Amino acid sequence: MANQTESKDNGILFKDVFTLIWSGRMLIIKVLSVFLVLGVVFALTNPNEWKAKSVILPEAQSQSLFSGSLGGLAGLTGVSLPDGQSPGDVPTQIYPNIATNTPFLLELMENEYFFKRLGEKVTLAAYITEHSKSSLLGKAANLPSQIIKLIAGENDSPTLVEEEKEEVKIYTLNSKQYTALKELRKRISVGVDKKNKIVTVSFQMQDPVVASMVTQDVIDFLAEYLTDYKTAKDQRRLVFIGGQVAEKKEELLKAQAALASFKDQNQGIITNQARSELDNLETEFDLVFNVYSNLQQQYEDARIEVNAKTPPFAIIEPVVIPNSKSSLRKSVVMILFGFLGFIGSVGFILLKNYGPFS
Repeated sequence: MANQTESKDNGILFKDVFTLIWSGRMLIIKVLSVFLVLGVVFALTNPNEWKAKSVILPEAQSQSLFSGSLGGLAGLTGVSLPDGQSPGDVPTQIYPNIATNTPFLLELMENEYFFKRLGEKVTLAAYITEHSKSSLLGKAANLPSQIIKLIAGENDSPTLVEEEKEEVKIYTLNSKQYTALKELRKRISVGVDKKNKIVTVSFQMQDPVVASMVTQDVIDFLAEYLTDYKTAKDQRRLVFIGGQVAEKKEELLKAQAALASFKDQNQGIITNQARSELDNLETEFDLVFNVYSNLQQQYEDARIEVNAKTPPFAIIEPVVIPNSKSSLRKSVVMILFGFLGFIGSVGFILLKNYGPFS
């Protein structure tokens, strides 16, 4: 009996809601019409965008030259291996930060590309700040900031200031450079698939050819940066191992001299104390010799690593000029705006009658 009453109440409530929505149909039609008009305006003024992409496979992290027997022998003999000297590759999680760092983007925005719509070559910064299209709604949203810029004036300060004492570079950008930098960071995408260990690099632009060219430039920069990083790290490792080889060579010569001197001074003596001392000197000599031999091998391996020019990643999917737009279709935009208008108007009617302020 209680279930029948509850079912009846639910039916009455649904009927009341439907009646309420039907009574506000004129408001729904007006709001829906406004949103559809906004959708048409947005769809017609929204510029076409193309996204070019490439898929790369980073090289697996290499094994540390200080692992295994060398690390154990070095620990026994007091050799202090520095922290962070593992030659492992740059983590893929850092790739997005590398591809969007300020020095690279400042260089990238000064590159010239041919834009078919303009019929000429212009820099990426000039296209973004002067020639790129934006939707009517986007222009309306940016209007307040544009007014503030006109009132405050543009900052034409120099691009780069160097402090020679500290050997650091401090970048001071003007308003156009800030705008181009911000826009480039939004358009460059570096996605990391941790499960499959692959990285997808993409760039979105209002010209499909330029989009593919910039994507390739980003990949080339990544390859150059990772190669330079690994080479510098290998050079530091080579210098470190070379220093350890020199130290161990001195220790080996001292141990060899001590052993030879002891044998010369104790020829024909067969006391237990002499035998014990001889065993200690021979053990110390063998240990230092083993460490020295391992360090020599590691030094040769490090020298090969420095001279090796292996690419930091393999190209799984090369850059291809996109033939389909990445921006939303006009019909999809209109449907989304219509849906938002309908949901918004119905929600307003329900809140007005059933909300906390009804």
